[in-house]
Amino acid sequence: MIQPSSQYKRILSAINSNDFALSDLSISRLKSRLSWGIPVPNDENHVIYVWLDALTNYLSAARENLSSGGKTSWPADVHVIGKDILK
Repeated sequence: MIQPSSQYKRILSAINSNDFALSDLSISRLKSRLSWGIPVPNDENHVIYVWLDALTNYLSAARENLSSGGKTSWPADVHVIGKDILK
């Protein structure tokens, strides 16, 4: 469930209108704008959003669940994410 309902309606509308392309996904920002990210290899001017690192942890947990025959604690009951990265 997405809360508040206004955000749920916004995301549902985007999905239904095919406005959900990942082609505009940027995983890095200029270090001058976002200093707390993970350094981009070979580019000292950019950092990677920390949430991308969290995404790899989700993928690892899902893979572990598959390899254990579903005996791990995945899927989680609740995911708390910011509205800016919901899409």
